Amino acid sequence: MGVRIVSRSSFVIACIWVAALASAEIHFFELIPLHPCKPEYPLDFALLGITLPLVVFGIAAFRAPHSPFYAQSLAAFIDRRVGVGFLESFLVRLRPLLLFGVGGMLSGLHQVWACDQAGVPISFQSRGWFFASGGAAFILSHVILRLRRAKAV
Repeated sequence: MGVRIVSRSSFVIACIWVAALASAEIHFFELIPLHPCKPEYPLDFALLGITLPLVVFGIAAFRAPHSPFYAQSLAAFIDRRVGVGFLESFLVRLRPLLLFGVGGMLSGLHQVWACDQAGVPISFQSRGWFFASGGAAFILSHVILRLRRAKAV
């Protein structure tokens, strides 16, 4: 007679979040060398790279009928085997857009911080700002889809 504190799916979701966020911050623990500050793009191109994810993901979220992680054929396959609405319920609890958003923002902001600590001019910090912008775009997309009450968000 065991008492289950956390369901299996909640445990799997927690493990996915821990693995994703740990992989986003693996540079923080210096397990992989971090070189985010190489001069890559001129400042005007870097600004385009920062704003483009926000614009594209924002517009896409207003047009999307459901979560980008929800595939109707996969949902039908899983529903036949596990139960009706399982994939949708799992995606709602997993919140994959937030997962990628938080991971991207952590990784990007850490790269920006590392470049700042190295004294690198802001015009060379485009990679970190791009990742942070991409993460913010995923979070923006999640919020828009959630407000629209899109399926599986």
